[in-house]
Amino acid sequence: MGTPQAFHVHRLLPRGKVILERLFPGYIDDLPSVGGYPILKKTARMVKKWGVFQSFQPEKDVSCSRALLEQTIRQRVQILPGVRILEGQEVLGLRISTDNAAITGITLRPRGEIDQHATITAELVIDASGRTSKLTQWLQAFGYELPENEQVISSIGYSTRFYKASKQIIEDVGTIVVDEMQEEGKMGVGILPIENDRVWVTLFGIGGHFPSTDVHGFEQELANLHLVQAEIADALKQAQPLTTPRGYRVPICERHRYDRVERWPAGLLVMGDAFCHFDPIYGQGMTVAAVEAETLEGALLEQQRNPQPDFERRTLQRMQEAAITSAWWLSALNDLRGSGVEYKGEEGPQGVQLLHCYLDLYFKYALEHPVAPASALKTCQPTVAKLALMNGLLVPPKEVFNASTLTLLLEEETSTDDSRRLHELVDAYNLSPEAIMEQVLPAFMRITVAR
Repeated sequence: MGTPQAFHVHRLLPRGKVILERLFPGYIDDLPSVGGYPILKKTARMVKKWGVFQSFQPEKDVSCSRALLEQTIRQRVQILPGVRILEGQEVLGLRISTDNAAITGITLRPRGEIDQHATITAELVIDASGRTSKLTQWLQAFGYELPENEQVISSIGYSTRFYKASKQIIEDVGTIVVDEMQEEGKMGVGILPIENDRVWVTLFGIGGHFPSTDVHGFEQELANLHLVQAEIADALKQAQPLTTPRGYRVPICERHRYDRVERWPAGLLVMGDAFCHFDPIYGQGMTVAAVEAETLEGALLEQQRNPQPDFERRTLQRMQEAAITSAWWLSALNDLRGSGVEYKGEEGPQGVQLLHCYLDLYFKYALEHPVAPASALKTCQPTVAKLALMNGLLVPPKEVFNASTLTLLLEEETSTDDSRRLHELVDAYNLSPEAIMEQVLPAFMRITVAR
């Protein structure tokens, strides 16, 4: 708790909510009693250049700050048998066996007490220390060779302000996500009602396009955004600011490839942002960590029933496959829309311009040809429901990106610049839609969806 990014808008994606509800049954019911805002049947809007998609939360859910969510989960964890939480401690390093083959514990000290060191032994150490993790340096100091990381040099910037609002204003505004529109010089914005009649407002930009952190600049940038309807902007003007804007910068997003280390020490795992940290605007971090926890649970049960060597490295590989690979690709692909954003590493997204155009037309088609949610996954037709399920990490990207849907988009009229651009990009490959998708999609999703 208390991470620098916790001040800014956070959300738990649908898959993360499913996992947390299984691990901590009824946690959603706990949140309203401590101020959380119930959002069942409340309005949510997503604004893109092609238009506005409005939906209503169909299931019981609660909107709240990251701090309140963490506090609720922490209270559940600390009453579990065998759990002991040490507060105010600083981990100095790992303890390793004499043959450098296994991690045996950690060295730590009370924060600020330079001369007080202690050692805790453990059969399994998990680094969940976030993007400031020192695991790379520690392993290299032990003589371990690590593969090159993958990075998105994205220069992301956030600025957040909290507001106090009446229940009516909160109802009127609802939840809003407006995409950044660099070509128009406009920031993106996330607006989220949270506990105790507060509204969370975060402006964001990428590629060094940072939102203002002074009051006048922040309010001016907020006023310049398309907030769906004029009355929503007017409603926000009636809310009472509770804080000054606070900024946060993310120079790079990074995917560590610990799963590829040929010689990995026994007794060591890594999870969360210490394993891979994404552009936070997509809300993937907490959900990916939840999927990793679920993956670890299954791996531990299997190991208990049928012990196998190299458990830790196999578990890291499973976490990559189950949680990180698709989320990282989606995040990187979207970030590469930003001017000046650069990808470093062996497996960067291919066909970026084509896929950006594909996504734009996918959303446009979905808005113009709505279908019943029940049929969302039964056809190659683009639907907002499939986009939401993919972005919520509930279905694989191949449900959205596939040759059948590309063919459908190409068969549409070509009167818009984006439609003509898609045809030009496809023609440049001089290949069939199946062969093009085979070439531009990563190995984990090179499958044509049969309908």
